[in-house]
Amino acid sequence: MFTYDPATDTPALLGTDDWPGDAAGTILPGGFTVANNKLYILGGFNINVSSTNEIWEFDPNATAGSRWTQKTNAPEGIMYAPTCTINGIIYVGGASDWDPVGLTVIDTTNSFSFDPVANTIGTIAAIPRATGETRALNFNGQMYVMGGGRVAPNPSNEVDIYDPGTNTWTTGDPFANARRNFPTDTDGTTRIVLSGGYDVDGLTPLMSTELFCAAGPTPTPTPTATPTATPTATPTATPSVTPTPTATGSPTPTPSRGNSRVPCF
Repeated sequence: MFTYDPATDTPALLGTDDWPGDAAGTILPGGFTVANNKLYILGGFNINVSSTNEIWEFDPNATAGSRWTQKTNAPEGIMYAPTCTINGIIYVGGASDWDPVGLTVIDTTNSFSFDPVANTIGTIAAIPRATGETRALNFNGQMYVMGGGRVAPNPSNEVDIYDPGTNTWTTGDPFANARRNFPTDTDGTTRIVLSGGYDVDGLTPLMSTELFCAAGPTPTPTPTATPTATPTATPTATPSVTPTPTATGSPTPTPSRGNSRVPCF
């Protein structure tokens, strides 16, 4: 276990607080996310043996040597699980698993929530497609599961979006190159960036980087009131000047929320 300070570009080993979930020395962490300034690791991969279902909490403010706490177990073993935190609740949408018959990593639709404060597991609608080996992102209060997976037709470029408020899934704009095992992150409201990973053959490393920008303001014209001409009275015996209509007002654009892409930079 180590920390990294991006301001000084320096890592530091914690020494006394290695992850207890790898007590055997053969287990890779599963899904991971931060909630309430604590790191959570959900599940893991006992390499070429099985998935694990342990959930561990890391508190950086706890006393050295006692920063890890084991929580309740996940409902099933999960590996390489897309995981994120929304309003204090942790969500998992899909995950890899180990096939003991085929002796290979497979994709699943395993999906659930975890309340770290109450230490309880919740049921959510399963992601519509099996995936794993990718990340989930909290983007404007929804979980975006970004492509991933290894079992055909995966790896995918599909973006599956989970809304905790309605417990429903929809699909968003796909990214250009299907891939798995790639880094991706977001500013939370406007931009998503992804880069690298493995190509659709599962072997070729990708060098490409993709950037998604959310919808922004689009001008929508809102007409103003149009004045009409008002004639003056004309006596019958004496002609008067013919009245001239006043100018007609033109529409004034008013910004409103639209669905178009906007420049990121």
